[in-house]
Amino acid sequence: MASNIGTEMGVTGVPSFNGREADRYLTELQGPEGVQTMARILRREPAAYTVQNAIRLTARQAKWKSVPATDAPGDKRAAEFVEQCLEDMSHTLWKAVSFALSCQAFGFADLHIVYKRRSGPVARGSSPSSMFDDGLVGLRKLAIRRQETIDSWERDDNGDPKFMVQVNPDTGKKLVPVPVDRMLHFIGGDDRGAWEGIGWLEPAYKLWHMIQGFEIIYGIGAQRSFVGVPTFEYVNKPDPDSIRMVREMGRKLTIGENQYIEYPGAVVKFSLQSVTNGNAGELREQIKELRWQMLMLGLAQFLQLGNSGSGSRALADPLIVMFKSAIDAANDEVADVFNRHLIPRLFALNPSLNQGITQLPRIVPSRVNALGSEVLSFLGGIQSFLAGAPNDDALWLREIVGMPEIDTGTNPLTQAPAEQPAAADPTADAPLDANLSAPLSPRELARMRTATREFGKAADLFERVYYAQ
Repeated sequence: MASNIGTEMGVTGVPSFNGREADRYLTELQGPEGVQTMARILRREPAAYTVQNAIRLTARQAKWKSVPATDAPGDKRAAEFVEQCLEDMSHTLWKAVSFALSCQAFGFADLHIVYKRRSGPVARGSSPSSMFDDGLVGLRKLAIRRQETIDSWERDDNGDPKFMVQVNPDTGKKLVPVPVDRMLHFIGGDDRGAWEGIGWLEPAYKLWHMIQGFEIIYGIGAQRSFVGVPTFEYVNKPDPDSIRMVREMGRKLTIGENQYIEYPGAVVKFSLQSVTNGNAGELREQIKELRWQMLMLGLAQFLQLGNSGSGSRALADPLIVMFKSAIDAANDEVADVFNRHLIPRLFALNPSLNQGITQLPRIVPSRVNALGSEVLSFLGGIQSFLAGAPNDDALWLREIVGMPEIDTGTNPLTQAPAEQPAAADPTADAPLDANLSAPLSPRELARMRTATREFGKAADLFERVYYAQ
């Protein structure tokens, strides 16, 4: 029997329970409560906060702009309209991008698209103000919807989400379901088709749990080492009431300036027994190692370098480049969601803008993987050389480094400055012939070989660092 080629058969295979994906394997990480646990890790664990802050601040270096598909007038107008919409929101674009990047930690993030009619700078009734007065539909805001407030997803028969159901954290009541075409859904790590993705906080939970336990042991050990262990020695065989009273005192005994105990009669003898805490250093090193592992989970391996005996700048620089390349990729994923879902919906609401457009514009972030200081120094040296070198030397250098060919008749960098004729120096090397047919002196050959080696090494460094992004 022939089947309809447009009909989807089967499901993705991600298990769900009560409208939420249930494949996190730990009950502590399932549903809204699990997201709250991950949010607590992000807030309370210094290593986790450091990772996310490094991601956020590094991504902040990127500049976002709207780029037309072609140089056609219609495409340029379309790109200008998108740029206007991004600037006309009630918040900065970076605020939306910053929250979208939280999907790298939690696995997913959602922004609610709120539109507005562009009716000028004066608010009219329920219509908010706008920097533009052309009657077009623009963006009011890309509203943040925290991950822990999302109660469930309403799905179709194939398992695709169609509505987002949110819970008001103040009242605990479910809000009106929001259709997904009014949302921008960002997914962090790919978890084989999971709608909620997988963020680095999920595998970091085990490390955080171990750190919590070790720090409790470390604190108890420090208290017993500096204060001592409370000891009760019964004078006589105690009755049940005396045992109960002594145990109650022991449980309530805390460290503080008002600490004391009193008991009636000769029931027990109280003392503080000193103990050693010889393993405290090893325990602290274990906690430190777990925090380094958490840093590495967040693509922050370079933070460990320079803080250990094996770290070195030669190894740190490539890892920094790798980290910044990962940030560029994360920004690109955010831009992909903007370009696939936000921009087409904006132009669908403004059909008059579609005239003369060959292709919709795109929102593009700049690179954060900037050139290193060595590469910038190399480029500065080349620029200085080209600015004062004769044409033949400049062309020779450009060919050695692999720079593109230029028109020597119009490029001012290859024009040697005019010089007045000078008296010949009998001790100086003979000048190069204009057609390069004259043989080079030993001194000139040595200088050219040295320059070739140095520029060759600099070109290799340039290629490794620049093209790594």
